[in-house]
Amino acid sequence: DRGRGVAQALGGDWEVAFAEVQGALASADVALANLESPLTGHPYSGAGLDLRADPAAARALRTGGFDAVSLANNHALDAGPAGLEETITVLAQAGITALEPDFVGVLVWNDPAVWVLAFDDSRAPLGLEQAAQAVAAAARQADVVVVSIHWGGEYQAAPSGRQRAVAKALAAAGADLIVGHGPHTLQTLAWVGDTLVAYS
Repeated sequence: DRGRGVAQALGGDWEVAFAEVQGALASADVALANLESPLTGHPYSGAGLDLRADPAAARALRTGGFDAVSLANNHALDAGPAGLEETITVLAQAGITALEPDFVGVLVWNDPAVWVLAFDDSRAPLGLEQAAQAVAAAARQADVVVVSIHWGGEYQAAPSGRQRAVAKALAAAGADLIVGHGPHTLQTLAWVGDTLVAYS
């Protein structure tokens, strides 16, 4: 991306970024990531770091082994709605499912139906009641419900009270696995009832 100098560090060869983990990602049943770099040539319209990346980087994500990416994060609109649409288009062309904000995606592997829901609690507080209703609806139809959520304070080593409260609500609604991202550092794994939560 432009804001952190990733494109310059890779010398334009995006596939180098995943070379050391490509084997592990490709061998997974489904590889899902949070994508905070809109893949677009549209002008920057955000505030703070400009995390837009070249649309050609979508090929590197596919070659790297990713099947789906969440766009439910605070940088999804760094190039406005047009940039988000271009990102979704180039990901689809690369064979990658884009989970848009508040999007419910159905991924199926090894026979059980796995539903993935993507939420953002970073740009504005997530509406917990509405999110819990979406999780409960998915749990009634899927064998496994995975929540991908952008939350937490950047570079905070421990989950916040807000993260814990959101995790508790989504676990109670029927999430089997909650995968958090946003703090840009590792946080703890914890069980909330029968739900495994990877806070970051």
